[in-house]
Amino acid sequence: MVSLNRRSVLKLSALATGGFAGAASTSSGATAASDATWPGFQYDSANTGYVANGPTPTSGLSVERTYEVANQSQGSPVIADGKLFVTTSERSESNVPPKFYAFDLADGSVVWTYEGALEETYSLPVSPILAHDGLVYMIEEGIGHLRALDQDTGEHAWAAEVGRRSIVHEPLNDVIFCSGYGLDAKTGETRWHTDHFPVRSAAFAAGSGAIYYEESKPDSNQQYLTAISSADGELLWQYEASWWGSPTATADAVYAPKDGRRVAAYDPADGTELWTSKELGYEFLASVAVKDDTVFASYDTVIALDASDGSVRWETNVEGQYSSYPTPVVVDDVVYVPRDPGIVALDARDGTVLTRFEMSSGETIAVGDDALYTGQRHIHRVTGTGGGEANLVLEMTGDTAEAGGEATIDYILTNRGSAEATGLQGYVYRPSSDWTIEEAGAFTTLGAGETATASVTLAVPTDARGEYTFDGTVESESGSSATARCTVTVEPANETPEAAFSYEPSEPVVGEEVTFDAAAASDPDGTIVQYSWEFDDGSADADGVTTTRTFDSPGDYAVTLTVTDGEGATASVTKTVTVEQTPFGRWKEAHLETATRLDELAVSNFGAAERASAANEAYTTAVDDGRLSRTDATEAVQRLDRGLGITEDVFEYTTDAPELSTNEFDLIGEMARPVLDTTLELAMTAISIGKKLAKGAGLGTKNVLKVAKSKAFDAMTSLLSAAFGNTVDVASEVKTKGDTIVSKLQEGVYETVDQMLEFKEQLLDELVESVSASLQYAMEQSLLFSPVVSEVYPDGTGVSLTDGLAVFYARLSADPVANAGLDGTMAGASTAASDASASIQSEAEDTQALIADAKEFNEEYSLSTAIYDLFETPDSDDIVQTLVSAVLFLAGGVVDAFSTGGGYGALVKISVTHHLGLWGIQAGDPL
Repeated sequence: MVSLNRRSVLKLSALATGGFAGAASTSSGATAASDATWPGFQYDSANTGYVANGPTPTSGLSVERTYEVANQSQGSPVIADGKLFVTTSERSESNVPPKFYAFDLADGSVVWTYEGALEETYSLPVSPILAHDGLVYMIEEGIGHLRALDQDTGEHAWAAEVGRRSIVHEPLNDVIFCSGYGLDAKTGETRWHTDHFPVRSAAFAAGSGAIYYEESKPDSNQQYLTAISSADGELLWQYEASWWGSPTATADAVYAPKDGRRVAAYDPADGTELWTSKELGYEFLASVAVKDDTVFASYDTVIALDASDGSVRWETNVEGQYSSYPTPVVVDDVVYVPRDPGIVALDARDGTVLTRFEMSSGETIAVGDDALYTGQRHIHRVTGTGGGEANLVLEMTGDTAEAGGEATIDYILTNRGSAEATGLQGYVYRPSSDWTIEEAGAFTTLGAGETATASVTLAVPTDARGEYTFDGTVESESGSSATARCTVTVEPANETPEAAFSYEPSEPVVGEEVTFDAAAASDPDGTIVQYSWEFDDGSADADGVTTTRTFDSPGDYAVTLTVTDGEGATASVTKTVTVEQTPFGRWKEAHLETATRLDELAVSNFGAAERASAANEAYTTAVDDGRLSRTDATEAVQRLDRGLGITEDVFEYTTDAPELSTNEFDLIGEMARPVLDTTLELAMTAISIGKKLAKGAGLGTKNVLKVAKSKAFDAMTSLLSAAFGNTVDVASEVKTKGDTIVSKLQEGVYETVDQMLEFKEQLLDELVESVSASLQYAMEQSLLFSPVVSEVYPDGTGVSLTDGLAVFYARLSADPVANAGLDGTMAGASTAASDASASIQSEAEDTQALIADAKEFNEEYSLSTAIYDLFETPDSDDIVQTLVSAVLFLAGGVVDAFSTGGGYGALVKISVTHHLGLWGIQAGDPL
């Protein structure tokens, strides 16, 4: 245990509850009348004898005033509305009738008196009196009358002839019970009557709709504790016992003297005996007082009993004589007991004798107006000091805390005195300065009888373990103080669990079940009680040490495991699971991507993506149906993709060059156009020169023009032969169209050179289309000479790129492959694809160079403008000279430019290579 070595101040705020103002609550729930301070025997209708927040003089006691009466006072005095009400006994032998007094509490003067009837044959006392709702009630036992008088004037309110018995007021039904009659408290009207007749001299108790009293059967000496209903007088229960005395009622039990020696407790619901106390003394007849959970009795000794089981809490021997009914009264935490001579005050908590005051006291004590009232012949007002002091009691409670966390200590402060405690200051004594105060409440004031709670929160050192003792003190400015002690138990702080998991397979693919295992997760100081999995693929979360998932698509997926230990601490870990596509899936994706690129490269929609998508779906269905193994389907789609790769190479290598087009027919035209354009201009030049010569020219000019004309025709013929070979005879068509253009020029049809050029473009388009068709046919015929191609295309059709692909896809479609399998090997198919792509690249580069050269000549050495100028300004020698020079230069160089090959031959070779590559892929063997 750590020793105390630190005192820290707590500033705590007031959290007081309740307060004393007029009427006070009783243990039974019954209350004193609103205008009464001490309304009857033992204070309230339940006879509890307990007053909260009343006067508690414990030192310097003295008789401040005596209220003198004509005869001996009888029963308990009553205090209400600033008055003291006292009855005196009847003495018939002295011819002294009973008398009822109302004294002014302040000065002791008599306010009014009421004199009862004198019964000549009896000398009888007047039973206990009662004050309620502006009336005071008394019994004239000599004549058996219950009488109600006005508290202020003593005027008669009503009377009822009911017999010579005690009285009690039951507040729930506002009934005055006397001698077996239930009377209306305001009018005296009889509401009901019971045959269960009460004993004359014993007081009654009432509360919660019931009346409890001693009953004695007229034909026997047997006594009963009887309970009747205050609503109709019906018997509720009876308990047969030999006892004598007045009961006390609470919500939990009815207490009464039993067999003249003990106290017994009975269940208020059915009269079952709950417990019986130890023997208190012979002929114990006095009523008890009850405060909260303690029963107080007085006879040989003053004793405090536990209200739940009758066990003794404390017992104090008080010297002095006692009467037959030494009834105790409890005010706050002070017990007052009549003892002859005088009054004894004890601490209700432990039985300590606080003071003894010698005087002529009666059997009962009344409390009110800051004084005690008692006496035998006369009533004395007893006052003193010490009752106005605060009496602080402190309780401390500590909780269980974690090291490094917070600990809370509650200060529960009660003021058991009758004065307010002010200027309160609280202190806590910590085990060490390592315990720092983080937050503290505060007490400032605390009223008499009040209880308040304030808390202090301390930071627990991280290395603290075990039990630690804290002492606390609360002091008031008047010097009252209270101390207490509590223990705080420190446990090691809960350590955070560690989240960890693995998964198998470590490189999952689409459609493959993945198992996630959190067996590696741990808690260093406890047990993991919950495993929670979260997946970001849109699937539901899961719980448990293991779980499984199947991912439908490739990608990176975040998987989070959260573990929770028995103390509620959590930890999480997230891993990224990369899900790869299956080989089958990857090749389907690659196949579709290649096809999409083809469509993007084509001038018009090539339809490759649509064809690829249909093939992928067909293979997927064949696999799902079990008609084709996933391995064969994967290889088949891979071959389709490699075939499209060859076609893509044709497009790629030609599309990147502005000289080439993107489909085969247009490609022929693109290659032929610059050649045809140049030869058309050469033809126009030769024809124009001929027409110029026909008009006449000088000898020198004539010779030059003849040479130029001849060169132009020769160049045209050579260029056509180099570009197209002997397959296509287009020279005559070129000459015809050239003559048409020049004739219109000669006729003056063109107003500008642009008009002539526009017409020339129209005729050039016709030439290109004609030559392209001829070349396409020639290519098809040439392809058919290849044994392999003729086998693939037996009908002599489908030699375009599109048709070639159609045949390729037909032969590698799912159904034929499912029925007959694949030819050759994938390695052979890959080699065929690679060889074809390399050849296509070389051939495309040669073709690109050829077309570029032709365009360069066509653009740089255009003769159209010079031809137009020749006819518009026929006498210009400069124009003639320019035209002749251009013709001679062009004619001299164009044949050399195209003599390296290419042209038609290159186109044929690209197409043949493409088709043979597709055939090799399908066959699984390079050709």
